[in-house]
Amino acid sequence: MSLENYKIDPIHCKEYLVDGKLKKWEGETSEVYSTIDIKSENKYSPTLLGSIPDMDSESAIEALESAKKSF
Repeated sequence: MSLENYKIDPIHCKEYLVDGKLKKWEGETSEVYSTIDIKSENKYSPTLLGSIPDMDSESAIEALESAKKSF
């Protein structure tokens, strides 16, 4: 069975949710990897799933407070 059958197209998230609205993220991002390794060129390596905002404290607290209000 070919690895192409299981290929994952990475998703790169450039937005985050605050008060029910998506806010555009222009800062740094962090890559997210699966814990399941794939064999590539005779060696195993983690699978890149995509990236997420590497939020600063101010943005993260804003999103957290918004989530708390929604409950």
